[in-house]
Amino acid sequence: MPSVLIVDDEESIRFSYKKFLTDSGYDVAVASHLLEAKAILPANEFAVAIVDRILGDDNGMDLVKHIRKTHPFCEPILISAYPSFESASETLQYDVSAYLTKPIVKKKLCQAVEDAVRKNKIKKESQHNEIILQSLFDSSPDAIVISDLSHKTRFVNPAFTRIFGYAKEELMGKCIPYVPDWDKKKTESERNDLVMGRAVRERESKRLTKNGRSVDISMTQSLCRDSNGKPSDILTIIRDITDKRKIEKQLIQAQKMEAIGTLAGGIAHDFNNLLFIISGYAEMSMGDLPEGNRIVGNMAQVRKASSRAKELVKQILTFSCMEEQKKKPMLIQPIIKEALAMLRASLPSTIEIRKEIHDDCKCVSADPTRIHQVIMNLCTNAYHAMREKGGVLEVVLKGVTLDIDDTADHLNLSPGSYIMLKVSDTGKGIEESVMERIFEPYFTTKAKGEGTGMGLAMVHGIVKSLGGDVNVSNKPGKGATFYIYLPEVTSDSTDAEMVFMDFPARGDERILLVDDEEQIVEMLQEMLEHLGYRLTVTTSSEEALKLFHFDPDAFDLVITDQTMPKITGMELSKRLRDIRSDIPVVLCTGYNEMVTQGKLNAAGINEYLIKPIQWSEIAGTVRRLLDNKRVLSPLTLQQ
Repeated sequence: MPSVLIVDDEESIRFSYKKFLTDSGYDVAVASHLLEAKAILPANEFAVAIVDRILGDDNGMDLVKHIRKTHPFCEPILISAYPSFESASETLQYDVSAYLTKPIVKKKLCQAVEDAVRKNKIKKESQHNEIILQSLFDSSPDAIVISDLSHKTRFVNPAFTRIFGYAKEELMGKCIPYVPDWDKKKTESERNDLVMGRAVRERESKRLTKNGRSVDISMTQSLCRDSNGKPSDILTIIRDITDKRKIEKQLIQAQKMEAIGTLAGGIAHDFNNLLFIISGYAEMSMGDLPEGNRIVGNMAQVRKASSRAKELVKQILTFSCMEEQKKKPMLIQPIIKEALAMLRASLPSTIEIRKEIHDDCKCVSADPTRIHQVIMNLCTNAYHAMREKGGVLEVVLKGVTLDIDDTADHLNLSPGSYIMLKVSDTGKGIEESVMERIFEPYFTTKAKGEGTGMGLAMVHGIVKSLGGDVNVSNKPGKGATFYIYLPEVTSDSTDAEMVFMDFPARGDERILLVDDEEQIVEMLQEMLEHLGYRLTVTTSSEEALKLFHFDPDAFDLVITDQTMPKITGMELSKRLRDIRSDIPVVLCTGYNEMVTQGKLNAAGINEYLIKPIQWSEIAGTVRRLLDNKRVLSPLTLQQ
């Protein structure tokens, strides 16, 4: 049961009150004067204190004041033998639970104590709820603001001050100037709807911080009512969705780049087939013409243009991550240093190069040529941004560890150890309007003739193909910084050794040639027959399978395209090997997005060539296989 303190200077009254309350089940303590009561109070938690107004030479109201100050949950009951208007007024000031007049009967006293105990319990529960509510407000990651119907602020939580930059003291009793002008009409309309009892949906908008920065937010509003049920305040819960917006933009950008890459890879595949035909016929024509013939020179120009086009296709495939790289565990510090040494010799003295290359950086799985392309493209871009006024080109290479918070800005990265390459300049920066397009192929802000627009696209493609990510930090008018993250790897593998051998290019063996492009079939047939080989050709992989099944020993080698309807080149190779396990197979394709060494091995493919294929390349490959002198294929070396 609750504890009760009785304070009265008359012993008989103390005894009577104590008996009344003890019989009713209360735990009772007594004091005869003010000082004794003050001494008892700190060591106990009394629900009720019954205080005589006159305590000898002391005033009982002084004890009531003390109780209200030091024990807010203890409910005082004031007892007086001579009540007056003044004393009654004073008790109201200190919210005394009851003001009783002597003499007091048991029933009346017990009822007053019961009422006071109830008030004590309600106060404690109310404070407990307030503590819980305050804890929720304080710990909430969302900003919470309560304002009255005239927009004056009554309450803000710590998250609000953190997100918007205001101190709590700056806001109390004032209107917060954080609604943008374009959203004020909508916000006011929503507040009016709430007051009128209409529901307001959660919505996304923007709000302004103290320093004027715009924040993307999701906002929920509700109406608060007073004890009479009348509208009194508006509760607004605001979630900062700036990071969510950033991730959404990254995802959209990644999807766009993936779509562009897929389109580019498909175009490159078809373009490679055309180049194959053009360069093949040009080479054969040159071989059939006598020296000095004017057409030989023309064919040489065709070959030259085809080679340039082939390099262009390689750039597109690099961007779309469809060109296989000769990756191996390697330290990239020497490549970065070598590239910077080359740049120093070619850049004007107005460009200062600052470098911070950490020698303790570990290996990455990469192609040295591609790493060289990345650093050269980034540094060249930086130079172009600073060439008018000069500036500082800074290159940093160091190991970093990314945790789960760090990788929130990198959709393609997982927490772990990375090598970070940072290239920054102090130039004019990148306009915000074009930031989302800088990695697109052939997009450039340079003047005509100054750039192809493939530099950053190639950087993007190379880094993605190495399992890394690229980020840009930009300050218009102050420069741009590119961050490249490449995952660390261990260097416990050994490089494959390439064996070069010379072989006769001619022969008379029987070859089955399969390609769904008629022009390619005609060109390869003419090319190989010119070298003395006997060709059986078909544009259908199903037909090729029938021919081989009918007489497996009629062929010494098979050349097949990869991308064909119904049966792909790799599937065809598997089926041919099921029929005759020793048949050599050469696979040709425009790009190798779906080709891996494991798949090649499983299909029993001996050699793998990427179109457009040079005459000497296919002649040497055919001759090597037919002579049973196996060498490592280009793809084998890339594993």
